[in-house]
Amino acid sequence: MCTASAPQTAGFGPRSACAAVGALPGPISGAILGAAIALLATPVGATGVEPGATAARSRLEQLYADQLLFDRNGEPLIPVRLLEGRRRVTLSSPSGLTLAPGDDMGSRVVAPPGTRFTLTLDDAHRGQTRAWVVAERFSGRNIDRVTTARARWRGMGHEVRVFEAGTLLGLGGQTIDTRAVTIAISPAANRGIARRNAARIARRATILGRIYDEYLERPGGWIEARSESGVTVRARDLLSIAPVDPEAHIELTGVRWPRHGVGDRRYAGKLFVLVGTDRKLTIVNLVSAEALIEGVVPSEIFPNAPQAALEAQAIAARGMLMSKIGVRHQGEPYQLCAEPHCQSYTGAGAATESTSAAVRATRGLLLTGDGRFTDTVYHSACGGHTEAWHAMWGGARDRHMPGVADGGRVGRLTSEQRVQHHILHPPESWCAPSARRSKVFRWTVRRPGARISAAINKRQAIGPVHAIEVVERGRSGRVLVADYIGRDGRHRARGATLNRRLMGGLKSGLWVARRSGGPAQGEPDEWIVHGGGFGHGVGMCQHGAIGLARAGRDVRAILRHYYPDARVEKLW
Repeated sequence: MCTASAPQTAGFGPRSACAAVGALPGPISGAILGAAIALLATPVGATGVEPGATAARSRLEQLYADQLLFDRNGEPLIPVRLLEGRRRVTLSSPSGLTLAPGDDMGSRVVAPPGTRFTLTLDDAHRGQTRAWVVAERFSGRNIDRVTTARARWRGMGHEVRVFEAGTLLGLGGQTIDTRAVTIAISPAANRGIARRNAARIARRATILGRIYDEYLERPGGWIEARSESGVTVRARDLLSIAPVDPEAHIELTGVRWPRHGVGDRRYAGKLFVLVGTDRKLTIVNLVSAEALIEGVVPSEIFPNAPQAALEAQAIAARGMLMSKIGVRHQGEPYQLCAEPHCQSYTGAGAATESTSAAVRATRGLLLTGDGRFTDTVYHSACGGHTEAWHAMWGGARDRHMPGVADGGRVGRLTSEQRVQHHILHPPESWCAPSARRSKVFRWTVRRPGARISAAINKRQAIGPVHAIEVVERGRSGRVLVADYIGRDGRHRARGATLNRRLMGGLKSGLWVARRSGGPAQGEPDEWIVHGGGFGHGVGMCQHGAIGLARAGRDVRAILRHYYPDARVEKLW
């Protein structure tokens, strides 16, 4: 037990207090307040509410469970992974910080305003996981198919486990089904073996092929927070950090952020510090849905866009957020990440007056239909026509995202001649004026022939590539399946994203390629690629939303254009 000689105040001076949190048998003296901080939530069915200090299960258990929490006002609370794989992280708050162990609610440390803590790990262990091959995944609407699917895979000789996430939610007077059920097969000791199993199984059957990690033993270790004055707080496996003033922010300083370089960021809500499977720090932000959307909108669209476009972006981001809960990062101690994989979230520091006003004006509004949240995905520029959900990602047709012409007469973009004309002689569309200024409406790139051949031959040895044949395009003209023809064979690549990557990282799947130079029947000197748009092309076109707003369309008209048949509902 650690003692301190400082007076009984709400703060501490140099070396006035310390705590080996998680190892303390009794109350702490000095500046460490004995009152418990409310860090747990009481489960109510499959959801929870943040109450006072009482709790039915530990916060760590709760983070690993795919529960959806709500605050007292009925607003969802979302755990978002900000960082992982870090050896040290530095943070502070202008209002001061409260630090508490994840499983010891009888102790907390209150630090005065501006106190800076550096977080490190000691005696960390990786834990133990089992890696499963994801065979199929069903939404709550198709949950009746799970029993049949499980029996079918067992009949093929596979060990089968069913993992369920999400729940049935009562929001805004209606029931929303967020459930997602994963059929997992062929467990392995690690992800490498599981990937080899997936490749072997895929030769005989159609599977999703992703890997699902089941925790047999969670990673853990001692998390240490040390202030510049030498005060140390230690917690086993989980440390909870909150600003003393609930309206204040926590600032992470000098952090190297993925894709953004080194910088400082501010976050609302609470932070949870955990141990990752790499035996390094993982930082999770428990934040209200609206505060999260305030951090997302300015990261996803120009803050100076017209207000109707900003409001459409806020509603789309909110719907995408709620649709991903229970589907992304299953089995992890968070429900979303702060990267484009889920949605770009850079914290409170990115918010502007215009984007925050758009979030406030649309508070709690989402698109729904068929008893579920509409997964209101969006992209930068469609290039004249959005893509159908099922064409881009498979599965059943989604009547809310069938792929629509973005103004003007486009016609069917399935023949190579039509697509080439569409790219080289584009019709006017809502996204054209704004996307042209950003140089993403139409673009041309050159790729060395040797570079394309190398990318293809990493997947299959076919020799130098001398021809590219598009086998299938989506409604928007995006390449879904292409054959790459080499001296020694032919390689078929399926998926718009894969083909974009094989072609050297194209802005969009809407492209045509022609040879330039080289022998007539050999590898060209280069491929000249003409294309249009930026992003996957499904759902709302952000540049198109800007164009519609500048033409006087309101937020509901913008959403009706890109998500036909979906309803705008206020759910909190």
